[in-house]
Amino acid sequence: MYIRHLYRLCFYHRRRRCAVNCNPIKNYRCKNGKYAISSYQFLYRKTGVTEEENEDGPTGKAKPTTTISASLFRATPLPQVWITNIADQLKPGDELFFFDVIVKDEQGRLMFAPTLKLKIK
Repeated sequence: MYIRHLYRLCFYHRRRRCAVNCNPIKNYRCKNGKYAISSYQFLYRKTGVTEEENEDGPTGKAKPTTTISASLFRATPLPQVWITNIADQLKPGDELFFFDVIVKDEQGRLMFAPTLKLKIK
């Protein structure tokens, strides 16, 4: 089942920094009824650079790398600590994923919502 506009995230630039403003998503209305978010997983893939090393030590060459932070959440929006950390570190090339989103309809049935992938440009 495809649920449109399940996520309401706003990205904006302020003083050359990206910030995330996540509004609580309590219920979502669709033509088939209301859906409440039961749980979801969030992943932040941060791109960066590390210095290559060999057995003699650092080579001085830069090598692209990624760092992943992820967790399971049962409430919206994301905790303030996550929002603050992401807003401070967000840059072009980073990716945000909302996956394994479980929603509950009015009759108590659980369903999966589609994965949402956001790539920062």
